[in-house]
Amino acid sequence: MVRDRGQNAPAAAADGLPSISGIEARSLVPTRRAVFALLFAWLALPLLSSGADIGALPPQRIIRGIPYLSGGIGQDEQEAMKAAATRYDLLLTFVESGSGAYISDVRVAIDNRLGERVFEISTDGPLLLVKLPVGRYTVSALNGEHLLSRKVNISGKLPTRVVLQWPVESVE
Repeated sequence: MVRDRGQNAPAAAADGLPSISGIEARSLVPTRRAVFALLFAWLALPLLSSGADIGALPPQRIIRGIPYLSGGIGQDEQEAMKAAATRYDLLLTFVESGSGAYISDVRVAIDNRLGERVFEISTDGPLLLVKLPVGRYTVSALNGEHLLSRKVNISGKLPTRVVLQWPVESVE
């Protein structure tokens, strides 16, 4: 059986694109608004599926071109930040050893493999999420007079999670 291409071919619209069952091909192309809506939904999915309250996230800030979130005060903010951790390369948690009590106001510095300081802040809570380029870094954290340092490798695939534990201060 031979088809007659002239009679069965899709009709062309005024702009030269074929129409399918009366629907112009141009209407099948997603608009920018639709693309952005889908992108936002895809990025927000980890937060929504975890039950975390998106509004509980502290604001993202940028230092020296490096985006970060600092906070984790209260259960809602902790859950929201842990859910958002998948979009960051480094998750730091600050606690007292033994009691496991969270610590805030920790002075954090991150140096690249050449020893150059690429990031430095005083935290707003016990959690710090940082987006870093792939590479090796030294994380130094100062709580009171106690300095802790850790070497970290950022692979760009999965977040690197580091728990920094300080000894409980003895009170005399």
